[in-house]
Amino acid sequence: MNQNLSVRILVHAPEPASPTTIHIPCSLSPTTFEALTDELEFPNGNWKQWWYKTSPILLKLMTSSNYSIERQHQYLEFYARVIIPFLGPYPQVVRSSLTRSGLLVEFRFESRSWDTVSQSIHLDATEKAILQEIKINDTFSRAQTLFSIDFVGDGAISVKAYVFPGLKCNISGQSSRELLANTVQGLQRQVDCSEVFSMVDCYLQETNSYNPYTFFSWDCIKPSNSRLKLYMCSASMMRAKLEDAWFLGSRLQGPSVEKGLQSKWNMMIEAIPPTQPPLMWNYEMRSEDPSPLTKIYLPVHGENDLKNCHRGCTFMEEIGMVDTGKTYLDTIQTCNPRYDLEQTDRLTSWISFAFTEFTGLYLSIHYHSSTDNPWAAEEKQQPSRGEL
Repeated sequence: MNQNLSVRILVHAPEPASPTTIHIPCSLSPTTFEALTDELEFPNGNWKQWWYKTSPILLKLMTSSNYSIERQHQYLEFYARVIIPFLGPYPQVVRSSLTRSGLLVEFRFESRSWDTVSQSIHLDATEKAILQEIKINDTFSRAQTLFSIDFVGDGAISVKAYVFPGLKCNISGQSSRELLANTVQGLQRQVDCSEVFSMVDCYLQETNSYNPYTFFSWDCIKPSNSRLKLYMCSASMMRAKLEDAWFLGSRLQGPSVEKGLQSKWNMMIEAIPPTQPPLMWNYEMRSEDPSPLTKIYLPVHGENDLKNCHRGCTFMEEIGMVDTGKTYLDTIQTCNPRYDLEQTDRLTSWISFAFTEFTGLYLSIHYHSSTDNPWAAEEKQQPSRGEL
């Protein structure tokens, strides 16, 4: 059985500008972009399709985030030479663990931490044979691993690994809790967060929060500096559940925790659709920190994209990202020039929040990654004439 892996690319927004600072975003010129395209010499139509359908969005996001022309060129070339060759046919139509449109990538990664986790969550030969003989629930993705590529902006590239043990649990009969606890225990020599994991684990068991869709991730860096993140989900986004998850029951207390929830509560309430979609959150654990950091994910896939953009504009301005907030709507529209945002509802997928006293509020917005809109027919939208 092939291991299908996905990749998520992160672009960082600029820091809030001082009143005397003026940012003028600079983008690769069309001729420079075309020269890079010619230099790449894609060997087949699929590679070229991936490039033309996805790289313009990546370029526009980097431009709006004030990445230098040098960094834009560097990251685009990395994307073309390292990631695109593994994406396969365009477009992918298989089930993906994180993306709504099923974009996948395959990687091979080796490290001591990865060896420990790989042995815990990947199917062995016997389990693969069983999988071939049984019909598994379609809600389980057969992808057990994905990697996140973070274009930091200063020339660095960081990598995060995500592991989805649901398939392993389904075949082996292990519970999600049992598999995760054993994995964390096996990582103690490299990433010792057993104390904080014990706190999180107690809460999750008390609230019966472990389920087949629980997954975890870590930074692919020096193990002792890595963060371990445990992702959970709930069937409906009730206010009481959101607050309970944020405070880890009543285990997380203090001004910083209270301030973090208060600072984003209005936007979270506004972003919750009346349909009560599922809630997703994670607990970030570090070896030297006795308390986890909570991050909340609000699903907005299916909500009007123009409304989502206005929420983002307002919130960015409220937290001091005034310049970014004022241009945010135009940025998203230029990333999707073929479609009217007032008529689309699938181009934005998730909005996530976290808060620390040191860094303040963290806001992340997740987007559909191709200029093609696979939901256009359902939304009864047609591309503008003259657009590719």
